[in-house]
Amino acid sequence: MLASADRALTFHDDASRTYRVSGPLMAGFREGQGTLPRGFYVINGPAWRLDVSADNHRTVSGTYRIRQNICEDLSWRLPDGARPAPLQRCGPRRCGT
Repeated sequence: MLASADRALTFHDDASRTYRVSGPLMAGFREGQGTLPRGFYVINGPAWRLDVSADNHRTVSGTYRIRQNICEDLSWRLPDGARPAPLQRCGPRRCGT
């Protein structure tokens, strides 16, 4: 998860954790492993929380909105059946840096 939000993180004895968040946070959800469908989301709101259980089930609650599902935004750009090109390593000779 990446964030530019203000957040407080609490670790629990059962290996779960709670993020209390204000602002945008990027979080991924696997199929059947959370309160949102499968995807990678930018979630935003003034006061919300993300609870992650020990088995990685994610629950979003509070005052939030989905700003973007990055997976959906990227998938419309590829024709049916197309796969993205493999990533190339970027070194001093390839990228001119």
